[in-house]
Amino acid sequence: MTSKKPAGETPRPGVPSLETILTNAVVVPEIRITVDYSEDQLQLLRDSIDAVGVIQPIMVARDGASYILIDGLHRLDQCRHQGISEIQAIVIEGGMREVLLKNIITNTARGTIRVSDMIRTIMHLWHEEGMDMEEIRKQTGLSQDYVEGLAKIGDASPSVLQALDEMAFGVSVARELIRFPNHPQQDEAVAWARAARPTAKIARAFVDEVVEQMAHPPEVQPQAPPAAPPPPTCAICSNITDPRLLNSIVTCPHCFGEVYRLVRTRAEEDAKRTVDVSPARDGLPDGSEENVTHSQLHGN
Repeated sequence: MTSKKPAGETPRPGVPSLETILTNAVVVPEIRITVDYSEDQLQLLRDSIDAVGVIQPIMVARDGASYILIDGLHRLDQCRHQGISEIQAIVIEGGMREVLLKNIITNTARGTIRVSDMIRTIMHLWHEEGMDMEEIRKQTGLSQDYVEGLAKIGDASPSVLQALDEMAFGVSVARELIRFPNHPQQDEAVAWARAARPTAKIARAFVDEVVEQMAHPPEVQPQAPPAAPPPPTCAICSNITDPRLLNSIVTCPHCFGEVYRLVRTRAEEDAKRTVDVSPARDGLPDGSEENVTHSQLHGN
């Protein structure tokens, strides 16, 4: 026997019944909403079951000889862990459609749920059970905006779902962030939202501004050609010199300064001598001035 009905009770079609069922006959569906319990809350539940047993029945849907869990996962897990073989359950007739709808109703108003669980549940009802958003809304009592928003978030980047589960921001903010067309852009938007902690209004303005910039990027101004490098010159006399003829002389700052001053002084003296011989040009053959200047500059 997998269940025990109270004496004298006759099950009526469509009416839930209170039965005692075997804990190992209950199947936990992979897709469902589960309330997150802290370790302290779990310990209180353990202590309560040890002291007085399970007071509140779990809820299941009958599926042949098995039962599909609707509500009460933590109670069921603790009974199994403590070796309790039977548990009271409210039993309804139905398949996965009824299981998920009632799972949403019983869990959304109790504790903290993972938004990713809610999204997977709604997407299953939509794609696998053939329900549209309006029908899901009516059957669960959720708002149309909330249901449609979750359906859109279902195709978003995994980083959006993770942030929702971590309560970094809410569904209203997530709906704005997923307006970015691809996952890398959504990932960047999630990073911004984690830091900024925006309201939905601020998130909407942020997305609007970025989308506008993406649609009308600023014109790229042509860059001016790079300036030509200065010609190679001697560091002492400042004459333009073939770079292959420039030498690297290792000197201390003092000696370099002394050499520089000597060379500049010599250059000034040579310039004076060149001026002194200029009037004698008429008495010299062609090219003699150049020869004199050249020899004087080189100390001859």
